[in-house]
Amino acid sequence: MGGEMAPAADFKTVTNWMIDNRMNPVGLPHSEKTCKDLNTHVLHKSDGEKLVPPPDISCNYVRQKSAIGYDYMTASAVFLYRDGCQCDSRWAMGCPWEVDQQPSYATFGFAAMDKKEINTGMGAKLNYVCWYWSDPVHPESGYDMGIERGRYEYHNVA
Repeated sequence: MGGEMAPAADFKTVTNWMIDNRMNPVGLPHSEKTCKDLNTHVLHKSDGEKLVPPPDISCNYVRQKSAIGYDYMTASAVFLYRDGCQCDSRWAMGCPWEVDQQPSYATFGFAAMDKKEINTGMGAKLNYVCWYWSDPVHPESGYDMGIERGRYEYHNVA
């Protein structure tokens, strides 16, 4: 630049580019607190006069760091890092908050879900283990604590 100021139009271009590409945080970072809040969103229902008990779900905060490859340029491993909630489901119907349910895991700000079937028999101590994961590409997206749908609600069976 030789000691000269850039033209004002360049400053405007850079300022507009920074505004267009800013990262706005959405929600809270995943934590034990957010996973305990997720527990409160299990839907209940009534079967006429009889209330059907909610599925027994317990959620805890987890992190995953997995080697997914090798970068030969830096001679180092490439890792996938994501965090979220692991929920133990004692519900024979599977995992709550699946993508076809309302509310779904996406409603709360999760990007993916994994599930492992343990035992689907009645009376089993554990039926499914469910993982709800953050989006590793967009770390600014967090857990949405503002969801009221499903919080201790009772739904009539149609």
